[in-house]
Amino acid sequence: MTTTTYDSAEDAIRATAPAKRQRAVTPANADLPDGVANSIEVVTAGNVQLLAEGDTVAITRNAVAAGVIIRVRTKQVQTGTTATVIALY
Repeated sequence: MTTTTYDSAEDAIRATAPAKRQRAVTPANADLPDGVANSIEVVTAGNVQLLAEGDTVAITRNAVAAGVIIRVRTKQVQTGTTATVIALY
């Protein structure tokens, strides 16, 4: 079983608390301008290619429906993304 660790108690709380900020995302193979997002909300259906905070390889989720919230700490929303997404912080 994998155990999730956080740098601080504040990080652990932030990971499960409702978002305080949201930002429109333009897919790019670069880190999100506002830092690591707690989650990604899909606004318009499509593929979502994410690079998680602790990973070095992006994973593509195909045909993600609008309204889905992807609960992955995300540092990049890459150019393979066809969905419209919002980063939640």
